[in-house]
Amino acid sequence: MQALYNLVHSLAKEEKRLYNLHGRKSRFTQIYKGYLNANEYNKQLDRQLYQKHFSSFSKAFYSMQKNALMDDILAVLLEYSNSSKDDFVINRYKAKYEVLNYRGFHGQALNYIRAALDACEKIKSPRLRLRILEDYRDTLAQSDTATWEEYAEIISRIESTSEMVAKNAPFEENRKKLKVLAQSNGLNPEDSEEYKSISQEILESIQTIAEQRDEPAITEGVFESEVLFSKTFEDKFALHKRLVLLEKQSNKEHFPKDIRLQIINLLMESALECGDFLLINGLIYKTNKSNGDLNPAQRATFLPKYLELCALYHFYENDLPLAQQELRQLLDLSDLSHEQRVRYYLHKIGVLIAANLPRSASQTLEELLGEASSLKHEISVKLIELIITIEMNQREEALVRLQRLRAQIRKSKDARKLGHIRQFLEMVQKMLDKKRITYQEIAALNTDWMDILKLNLWLKAKIENNFYYNYILDYWQTRKKILNV
Repeated sequence: MQALYNLVHSLAKEEKRLYNLHGRKSRFTQIYKGYLNANEYNKQLDRQLYQKHFSSFSKAFYSMQKNALMDDILAVLLEYSNSSKDDFVINRYKAKYEVLNYRGFHGQALNYIRAALDACEKIKSPRLRLRILEDYRDTLAQSDTATWEEYAEIISRIESTSEMVAKNAPFEENRKKLKVLAQSNGLNPEDSEEYKSISQEILESIQTIAEQRDEPAITEGVFESEVLFSKTFEDKFALHKRLVLLEKQSNKEHFPKDIRLQIINLLMESALECGDFLLINGLIYKTNKSNGDLNPAQRATFLPKYLELCALYHFYENDLPLAQQELRQLLDLSDLSHEQRVRYYLHKIGVLIAANLPRSASQTLEELLGEASSLKHEISVKLIELIITIEMNQREEALVRLQRLRAQIRKSKDARKLGHIRQFLEMVQKMLDKKRITYQEIAALNTDWMDILKLNLWLKAKIENNFYYNYILDYWQTRKKILNV
């Protein structure tokens, strides 16, 4: 069951700890750990995990056990999670008052309904508030302590909220239609033209509604709908043009700043993807002038992506000191996820190798492995260690690392998929043995612009005895375009 695998891997660190503490059966906990430790899902994974713990053997039995494990995880998350997200808090209140109502304790259920309504005010969802108000009304009608005054007030609130929901209904319904059409396009690409035509009409309806209602929620909905449409049905250049127009609109005086910040990051990434570097320079200049008045929430959601894109841009634009400075700022940010920190460390190592600072790169790699020791045996990390060792002119140690890496690949269950790494290592071996060798590009090693350690370019520079960073700059020059947007 891929849904179960995805659920296990979506758990936050604290949620994983909670399940380890409160999972109802030790056997389930072991199977849960099996899903957690699997690198990817395949059809054989379920059978392998359940055969270890159950003697029974039938498709129906496995299906029952998988559903029981999912119920167990969800029960722990609902009962013990200390998530402070308001929408999750509301779901917990709903579960409690529904149980109380079912058992006939309507007076006690009212306390949880009132708490759910208070939480609902923070997330500004009229549709959810209407559902809870209707539960409030129905519970009052069954309660022995209800008064007419309270009941009449709730009826009045239901009427006003219903009007608000009805007002928003066409807009929200069109957004849902667009989302389903985008999803259908991925599932049935042969019908793409039909989906695009329908989606274009829906997007125009969404834009028409937005012109009549200048509200932050509507503005955000239009922005998300336009980006979704463009990502699904248009090429990267059409998406870039749309983002340029959205960024111009976001300069209006009353435009919501949170949405503007999202647009800036999307436009930065799109400009790097499309090669529109003239736009990036001006965008960074404008954005840096206004970054001083970001609130804590905006800093947390906007700065990591923004600084990462700035660092990548300056790396490719021959400003290594500024790229390093921005990466230092990134790693100094609080509340970064583990995956983000790993990615930023790898960016920093790539910059230091390009800057011909292998000792600094080695120290940075040690810092990374100090925080994420599980990466020590990753082939990608072993490759970085090999490159740093060669850059430090430690030929004998490099040969030892190379042979160990070859052995690791040979024993790997994915050995067939790593043929391009073996080919790379063969050429490195010849280079270390000082044999005459002509550089041959290994197509499978090519990466996109987000991966700044270019193994092909590094190997070419070593074989041709040239400066590796110059090859990166040449690669970047070929990506530059003058776009009429």
